[in-house]
Amino acid sequence: MTTRPLVVGAFSPSVLLRTARRLGLLAPDVREVAVASSPAQFAALLDGEIDAALTSLDNVIAYRHVPANPPYLGTVLCALGANPAVRRLATALRETTRAILGGAADDVVIEEAAAALRTSPATARAPARCLQCLKDPDDGLVADGRADLASLSTIVVLRRRYGSAPDGDLLTQGLLDLGEDSGR
Repeated sequence: MTTRPLVVGAFSPSVLLRTARRLGLLAPDVREVAVASSPAQFAALLDGEIDAALTSLDNVIAYRHVPANPPYLGTVLCALGANPAVRRLATALRETTRAILGGAADDVVIEEAAAALRTSPATARAPARCLQCLKDPDDGLVADGRADLASLSTIVVLRRRYGSAPDGDLLTQGLLDLGEDSGR
C-alpha cells in the first residue's frame, strides 16, 4: 500500500527541513514544495493542496485574519486540524532544533544552507551566517519548538499597531496550538 506524502509548502527552501532529512529524523514521505507567495501558501493550505506550511508567525496572524503582506518574524509550522503526520513532522523538527542548538549538526546545516542558496559551503559566508542565525539565543531557533504566550501576544500587538490584525482574542481562536501537552 502506497502512503500519500505529507506535502509541506515553503516560500524558500527550508534549511531546518533539509537538515532533519539529512539527520534521518524526517519521515521519507515528507515532500517540500515551493509556493509562489504567502497568500498562495495559505490558499493552498486551506484548499488541501499542501498539508502543512513552513511560514512566519506574522503570516499566520495576518493571513488567518487579514490579507495584507506582513514582515517576517521567525518560522513556524502550521496546518489545519490535528493531522498525525504533521505532529510527527513537528516532533522531527524539534529534535532537529535540539541537534542544531547542541552543535551536533553544524556541518550539515552549513552544507544544506549552501545547497539551498546554490553556493559552496567552503567559500561562501552566507551558509555559516545561516548557522549563526539558527543558533542565536535571542533570534534563533526555540529549543522546545514553542513560542511563549508573551511573545505571541507581542506579535499580535505589533500586527494591530500596524493595521494587519483584527481585534479580539486571536490566540484562542485556533491560532495557538499548545499541542497534546497543553498544560503550559
